Amino acid sequence: MAKKMSMRENNIPLSQFGVLVAQLESIVNSAAHKSPDPLLCFDLLSDLISAIHDEPKESIMLWQRKCEDALYSLLVMGARRPVRHLASEYVRKEALHMLQNAMEGCGGSAAATAYTEAFRLIMRVGVVDKSSIVRIAAARCLKTFANVGGPGLGAAELDSSASTCAFNDPVSSVRDAFAEALGAVLALGMNPDAQVQLRGKGHLASAKKLEDGLQKHLVSPFVKACGVRSRDVRICLTLAWVSFLQAILLKYAHPDTELQDFTSQVMDMLRVDTSIDAQALACVLYILRVGLVDQMTEPTQRSFIAILGKQLQSPDSSSPMKVAALRTLSYTLKTLGEVPTEFREVLDDTVVAALSNSSQMVRVEAALTLRALAEVDPTCVSGLVSYGVTMLTALRESVAFDKGNSFKVDLDSLHGQATLLAALVSILPKLPLGYPARLPSQCLKFPRKC
Repeated sequence: MAKKMSMRENNIPLSQFGVLVAQLESIVNSAAHKSPDPLLCFDLLSDLISAIHDEPKESIMLWQRKCEDALYSLLVMGARRPVRHLASEYVRKEALHMLQNAMEGCGGSAAATAYTEAFRLIMRVGVVDKSSIVRIAAARCLKTFANVGGPGLGAAELDSSASTCAFNDPVSSVRDAFAEALGAVLALGMNPDAQVQLRGKGHLASAKKLEDGLQKHLVSPFVKACGVRSRDVRICLTLAWVSFLQAILLKYAHPDTELQDFTSQVMDMLRVDTSIDAQALACVLYILRVGLVDQMTEPTQRSFIAILGKQLQSPDSSSPMKVAALRTLSYTLKTLGEVPTEFREVLDDTVVAALSNSSQMVRVEAALTLRALAEVDPTCVSGLVSYGVTMLTALRESVAFDKGNSFKVDLDSLHGQATLLAALVSILPKLPLGYPARLPSQCLKFPRKC
């Protein structure tokens, strides 16, 4: 059989692509006696790229395996350091692009030495290159390396590669590329079964899960981000979060119910804030919507609403966390298009209770959430109006006569109920079932009595 295969390969007709591959093999075979000429290799690779675009697919497939083997051999040999430094913005980028394609084509089945050299080139040369287009190519190579299983990488290498994803780069496209790479690396680290372990001389160690990877590389840097570039860092970490969550679901085929497990870690990025940081809140909302809600099926969205309710009930939740939970709750209700029964049962203890929160932002957000609930289920408008008017009247009397310790609490609740009624009035024309006739008149009577 081997003899037949050899005869079949020898009978392959030569084409321009085949001639170039043969020349490449000749350089590799003579490398033991004479180092490859860098300029000759560059010219040959340039002609090879042109031939790939010009020749028919059938002709290329005949020589594809020989070409891959020769290219890998050439990559393992490497180039002398002076040549690497003299290579232009374009040559280094194309080299990394070819490396990326080679890794995608071979997956995790190539020689161990090839992956070792590829990882070394990416980490020691590509990610610190002076050219932005080379750094982008290096980030994409790193993402590809993770997508093919990070062949030969252990937990320490995964951790160090995640740490090299610098988000203080002055070029936004470089930061975005490294954000995607970080998400891919962390997703691989969380899935040890997908990590490719190459067999070598030593014992084949089992892959380990990258412990505390999310806390170390996503949560803590987000919380610590400060200074003039903090906004860029937070945006990059946000994109890395979404890249990670998408990989967990799409690449590693985890059930969408597991996405809920990351809610607390995402929310923790707002825990230390005593005041509401608009940019930090926007980043967390983006992760919750794009990374979690938009990837969930309807049954999972139902259970996720219950999780958000628990977040509102938690005494450890900061004001920004409550605002994030309420706004995500509104988004999820509108996406789902209905109000789950299990959420109705805890409505008073969650959103309604938030109308009396000491934070004005939380009270306003709670009113907007109830407005979203009314838009999704117009049958609840009458009950919300009755509750709001009754509480408003009672709180007005309490504020008018009670100036004790409960004055501030009653005043906050009064503001919350008034905001709720204002929010309901704002959507009256949109309600398909109309609205209670007494609502406008009662809302007008209240300020007259104050």
